[in-house]
Amino acid sequence: MQTSQLDLRAFLAAIAGRGPGHYQVVSRQISPAWQMAALVTRLADRLRFPVLCFRDVEGTALPVVTNVCSSFERVAQTLDLSRQALEARLVGACDASIAPVVVDPAAAPVRHTVRQGRELDLGCLPQILYTEDQTAPYLTAAMIVGRDPDSGAHNLSFHRLILVAAHTAAIYMTPHGHLEQIWRKNRAANRATPVAAIIGSHPVWCYASLAAGALEQDDYGVLGAVLDARLELVPGIADDALLVPARAEIVLEGNIAIGEETEEGPFGEFLGYVAAPAKRPLVQFSSMSTRESPVYQDIVAGQVEHLALSSVSLQARLERKLRPANPGITAIWLPAPLTVFIAVDSERQPDFDAASVMGTLLSGERYVKQVIVFDANVELRKQSSVQHALACHVQADRDIVTLAGQRGNGIDPSERNGKTTKIGINAMAKGRSVANRLPQAVLDDLDLKRWLS
Repeated sequence: MQTSQLDLRAFLAAIAGRGPGHYQVVSRQISPAWQMAALVTRLADRLRFPVLCFRDVEGTALPVVTNVCSSFERVAQTLDLSRQALEARLVGACDASIAPVVVDPAAAPVRHTVRQGRELDLGCLPQILYTEDQTAPYLTAAMIVGRDPDSGAHNLSFHRLILVAAHTAAIYMTPHGHLEQIWRKNRAANRATPVAAIIGSHPVWCYASLAAGALEQDDYGVLGAVLDARLELVPGIADDALLVPARAEIVLEGNIAIGEETEEGPFGEFLGYVAAPAKRPLVQFSSMSTRESPVYQDIVAGQVEHLALSSVSLQARLERKLRPANPGITAIWLPAPLTVFIAVDSERQPDFDAASVMGTLLSGERYVKQVIVFDANVELRKQSSVQHALACHVQADRDIVTLAGQRGNGIDPSERNGKTTKIGINAMAKGRSVANRLPQAVLDDLDLKRWLS
């Protein structure tokens, strides 16, 4: 099978000629302290989400791109796929793993320049601030590579990193997530956790890294399945058993310390609220390798790209979890953070158990707080259709369930001592009700021009 040549540069080249709605270059010098985030925010206010390339960022020699993952449809188009086809690849990737290939470091673009020791200084990276509460720059688009010490499987995931010093950063690991599990295993064995921070990825790498399966499954194989090709990897510098993408723009390598911690935060999370400072593990980086003329990738915290990444990955996971046992499900949509809409054709699945499905999601998914189940004829993306179903099909004492004392996600500001109460609503029609309608033959035969001209 062929190896994948897809990388961040290939994606940028694919969209460069598609016009300002898809790709825009900012040539004037811009400050990384809030100005870049402000520009992205102003465009979002106008429902504009182009990939932005900042050529001249104050304080760094690196060009910066952002909004890379803001449009799933745009990414699919560059691969000559429909949105549905790319979604299907994400959903099925865990069952169709394609093993990566390890290449010679001398042939790996990311090993063009290697800095270690005194030559390594995280201050050369863009020092970006996103919210006025922020006190230090963050790496927001760094895909973290870890390796399970038991199975040897590689794990890919996103975790924010606050820059602390020339060689160090503090990391917020998703509580109970795969990387934290790896770190806890190593800590129990009194050893540091080798990691790599990948900056500059094809957007498919980003989506696939968040849609992976069990800890024991190698995420590089899952990524290969989404690419439909073998991903090129290169042995790590700090730990040659930790493999990293050969076509990344920048790779930072080091270890999550066993016991050292420092303050991380405040940070503007994707829910739109600032997470409070707290003690987090320290990451000690020992090397930085880059491509020739590397491009720095950023995600503006709390904006549409931040939300899009989490939504795409969660939807893929929900599709994988629910569809096999529920053929009546016709659509799953995430209209807002922590919220899931499900449409069901009860004729296709007369025994569909809404309460069971809602309970499964609410108890098993930390980033799902509200689940609402509708009939298949409800237009999930149309507010009037959704509100009509909620008004006419729901009795609060019968159709609403709450689950108190559930484990929270750590970024919902309404949580109490790490616990949250979740809600499920069955908005499917109960019993027989006949909707107002005209004879279809009359509607089909009606010619507006004839009557209104």
